[in-house]
Amino acid sequence: EVESLQLGDPPPRVRYASPVSGTITDRHVVIGDDVEPNRHLFEVVDLSEVLAIGRVFEGQIGRVTVGQTVRVHVPSYPEEAFEGIVDRMGGALDPRSRSLPVFVRIANPDRKLRLNMRATLSLVVERSDLALAVPKETVLAQPGATSTLRFPLTLPAKIVPGRHELRVQAGHGVETFGLSRRRIEPGPNRADEPSSPTFIYEPASATVQVVNVNVPAGLHIGYIGFSDDPVPRLLAGLGITVTMLDERALAQVPLEIYDAVVVSNRMYDALADLGEQTPRLLDYVQAGGVLVVEHQGRRWDPAKFAPFPGAKSGNPRVTDETAAVRLLAPEHPVLSFPNRIGDQDWKGWVQERGLYFWESWSEEYTPLVETADPGEEPQQGALLYARHGQGAYIYCGLALFRQVRAGVPGGVRLYVNLLSQGRALKKNSSTTDEDR
Repeated sequence: EVESLQLGDPPPRVRYASPVSGTITDRHVVIGDDVEPNRHLFEVVDLSEVLAIGRVFEGQIGRVTVGQTVRVHVPSYPEEAFEGIVDRMGGALDPRSRSLPVFVRIANPDRKLRLNMRATLSLVVERSDLALAVPKETVLAQPGATSTLRFPLTLPAKIVPGRHELRVQAGHGVETFGLSRRRIEPGPNRADEPSSPTFIYEPASATVQVVNVNVPAGLHIGYIGFSDDPVPRLLAGLGITVTMLDERALAQVPLEIYDAVVVSNRMYDALADLGEQTPRLLDYVQAGGVLVVEHQGRRWDPAKFAPFPGAKSGNPRVTDETAAVRLLAPEHPVLSFPNRIGDQDWKGWVQERGLYFWESWSEEYTPLVETADPGEEPQQGALLYARHGQGAYIYCGLALFRQVRAGVPGGVRLYVNLLSQGRALKKNSSTTDEDR
């Protein structure tokens, strides 16, 4: 053939062998074109095995490994799932999306998968006891519209205590969406910040904190707090019945129906009438109830609002949330019923140990813990307990409200203990009667 070309008598066709077997996916020449020696004529691809490129977000990278199984869905075959493995992972994150490319190798013996097909990749991870598949649908009428869907969540009986992350995905056809959008407002007239809002996209997820906590059956408390306080809702999740008490209810409701009444943080500053209701609260204690008073502001005076003398000026506090805590009475019911408090319960606290501690108190009070910021004198006014008549009065300067909101296990366990002291009194009373 070469000789014929040189002699000026070209054959009608010239056959070239491709260096690889496969399918022609692109052609760069037509009949009649002039062909130069280095011209790229065809693209031939072996489709018996294909490579899909997906992206994982920064917070998910630790769950992806080379060799991991991946399920692949494409719109052309909606009822069929293909299977591949992670071949390799990229070396750098995309700075805008904070995502990393992942390359997935997929066997394609039937040649169903073609170049440039859109695919949904689902990484197969170790099964979680919290896995949910609850089909729900909603209609978004226009771009930017929102919709709220609620899902029931039942935890397995043998779930391990700790923090569990729930990732959420929405689907439309074969496409899935798993990002949440967080709006960042511009700073106040700073040249180095954008003048319009920016948005951060991150994996859509929720956290479930599983706490090993004993809660007496049928526990019912009255709660004096702000209407948007999340603590009552969180306590309800533990099976505790919580009744919110405003000024009117506090003046009229028979308090003896509650195992404990809680005056949440700073409520003496927020409710002008609360001081006037203090005698009724102390009568409730004297008749056998339990009053738990969380930290109150500078103007709150123990000498006026507590059953026995005490003093609190300024804001004695411990700001180091990791500060050492010593139990002064480990066997006291507050520290042992229904949950025994130990060293582990002081780990993982957030922001601080506590604030607005008492500085002095009469002998009727029993201090239960001692703590201090590093290098400072120990303080014992963070958690005080006093019997008053048939009941008990508890002042708690420990920042348990923060720990309950954050799901810190030790804070939740100790808070439940405070609410359960009415049951502890009844338990001790029954034991004493039996001894008699």
